[in-house]
Amino acid sequence: MLSRGSEWRRWEPHIHTPNTVLNNQFGHSDPWNQYLTAIEENTPKIEAIAVTDYYLPDNYEKTLQYRENGRLSDVKLIFPNIEMRLDAAAKSGFINIHLLVSPEDPEHVTELNRVLRQLKYRAYGEAFECTR
Repeated sequence: MLSRGSEWRRWEPHIHTPNTVLNNQFGHSDPWNQYLTAIEENTPKIEAIAVTDYYLPDNYEKTLQYRENGRLSDVKLIFPNIEMRLDAAAKSGFINIHLLVSPEDPEHVTELNRVLRQLKYRAYGEAFECTR
């Protein structure tokens, strides 16, 4: 028999960073510090975040660099969320899909970049790859 009830954890599976392609909502003079501080000071504590950006894991990698330098120490899990905007539209805007990637494999960023390079999409009459 269980001796206690449910244990709730705070996860944020869709947090855009500063410099997010197509959705940069940070106008602060030090946007990365503002972003990291907001996560660190949130109550209840955020234990897992998916760093979300369009088409690329660059800002995920930057977030990991901040973590290596002591930021986001209470966040137990950080993983990439690659958002892709489809060329199909809904009544209220574009349709987006999300690729959530497990960080368990030490080579997950390399593998993610390899897969993304293979994806091609069309926008504004041109063909693009998911690369910088």
